[in-house]
Parts: sequence; structure tokens; C-alpha cells
Amino acid sequence: MARPRCEQIDLKNGGFVHLGTRCVRHTYLCGYDSATGKDCSHRRGWIERRMLFLASVFSVEIFGYSIMHNHYHLLANFTPKGAQPWNSEEVVRRWLMLYPKKTAEATEQFIDTTVSNPDRVEELRERLCTPPYFMKELNQYIARLANHEDNAKGAFWGGRYFSKALKTEKDIVTCLGYVDLNPVRAGITSDPESPDQQTSFVRRLEELAALQAKEYARDTSDPHTEQSEAKNCVTQSPEIDASTCPDPACLPLKPLVRSDHTLVAQTLETGSQLPITLSAYRHRISVLAQRDVRKSRYWNERSREPPCAEPWLEAWIERMKGFRLRSPARTPLYWWMAKP
Repeated sequence: MARPRCEQIDLKNGGFVHLGTRCVRHTYLCGYDSATGKDCSHRRGWIERRMLFLASVFSVEIFGYSIMHNHYHLLANFTPKGAQPWNSEEVVRRWLMLYPKKTAEATEQFIDTTVSNPDRVEELRERLCTPPYFMKELNQYIARLANHEDNAKGAFWGGRYFSKALKTEKDIVTCLGYVDLNPVRAGITSDPESPDQQTSFVRRLEELAALQAKEYARDTSDPHTEQSEAKNCVTQSPEIDASTCPDPACLPLKPLVRSDHTLVAQTLETGSQLPITLSAYRHRISVLAQRDVRKSRYWNERSREPPCAEPWLEAWIERMKGFRLRSPARTPLYWWMAKP
């Protein structure tokens, strides 16, 4: 039996949530549609940029995502406690990032009138910490852009969104692997590290490669910076030491942030992290991807046509296909009911 969202997700304390939405009628509105011949793969970039932008506005940490051709998955950690240090003006300015005013005078007037109303400020603070408003700002924005591009009206998403609360660390890491391996399970690619896919795993590898290239350039220019770089890549966790872990791949997985938003990156330095390193997670993904590739090959190579051993059976099947019953609720014995 389905449970209400208020019982599945703790809106007061927050936590990790698996979210996602599918396009209307399972159509490929975010990829290549073979029926119409139209390619809308650029919309996946819309979803990724909007998702990371909302992470800088809301009190939420995004750990994983996978944007497919007709749906997307999102693993986020909502932290209502992270919004408590915000003062009234900061809460209002964050809200104005979602609904900006047309002029600077209207912006200042809205800030003054809203800050003087504590109840309204607390209402906006609560909205900036909950999954419903986060998904509303994400799905509604993408639907408007897509309808404007197609010059169409109506629903773009098939429903509101699905949600599943994750309680333990094992469930979180398992869900993260499930999200990143969606393209492999769908048979789109056999390599989870393919740069063509819009997944959080690919983004983490790109950030790791850029960081390693930057550190290599610094090391080649100044040989005395190796020890300082090793100390800088160590987090506050006492289990990691600079002498044993100078590689950023040995650090725990942290939330994903916008590349052009340095303030959010600084605030997330003391945020939550997953109990698995990037190198260990990369090995886990490679092993699971090989298993999923074998499964997809098995189902693709498996014949779905039932064997017809004798000619009389084929004639009987053709005759039964054209047979019509009086009651439309009853169906004739089609070929899948026949036994060779």
C-alpha cells in the first residue's frame, strides 16, 4: 500500500532521499526519439545545470544524479539544520534567486517588507529545506523551457515525482551505485566512465582529472609544493593522513557543487560525506557494470519468438489469430499459449 510522502520523508530533520521524475507517456523528450526523428539530448544539460543551481540556493547536498532520455534520478541530502544560521535577509535573498524582481527598487522593497515579517521569513526558510519545493523548482523550470522550445502546451512530466527515504549508509551507497549505473542497465553504453553520459560518476571523474592535472602543473613548476598539496587535500577526518593519502581519489565522496559557485564549495567543506572513497567507489562501479553488461547481453540475445515444430501448429496459430469471439473481454488462444 502506498504511503504519504510526509510519512516517508522527515521534513523537520531531513536526510538522504532518492528522487526522480519520468517524462509523460515514457516519451524520449530528453533524448533522441526514433519515432519523430528529433534529438533533444541538450535538455539533459538543462536539468544538470538547474539541479546544481538549486543546490546552491536550497539547503541541500547533491551526491548523485543520472539524467536519461526519458527520466532522471537524483540522490540528495536535505539538511534543515544548515538553514538555521541564515539570517532573515539571506533567506529572502536566496528566495529572490528563484523569483527575481524586475527592478532593483522592487527588490529592495520586497526585502524590507519581508524581513519585517518573521512568520513569512520562517515560511521561506522551511521551503528552502524541503524536497517538494526543490522538485517543483526543478521540474517546472524544465517543463517551461521544453514547451517554449517545442511551441507546445500541456504536461511535460508524467507525474509529480517519486521519492524514497534512505536510512542507513549501506542503502545510500547502494542507491548511489544504482543511480550511476542507469545508462549501463538501460543498454545505452557498456562503459560507465563514458563522457557522453550525464551522471554524477562521470562528473566526479572529470573533476578528479582536472584536479590532478592542476596539481601536476604545480609540482612541475615548483618541486617544494608536493608536501603542501598533500596537506591541503586532507579533510577533517582523523582516519586520513597526508603522508599516506596524498591522492584526492582517496578522499571520501563529497557533495557536488557548481563550478562557478565558490561560496557553496567553501561551506560544503565541513558538510556531510559518504563512507567510501572515490577510488573504492570507482572499483565498485566497474565490477557492477560488468555484471549488468552480461545481464543485458543475455536478455538481448535471448530469442523471444516461441519455436514452431510442426506445420499443423503454424496453421492452427494463424487460424486462431483471425478468430473473433462474441465477448471482447475474452481473448482467443494465441500463439504464446500453444505448446510445441
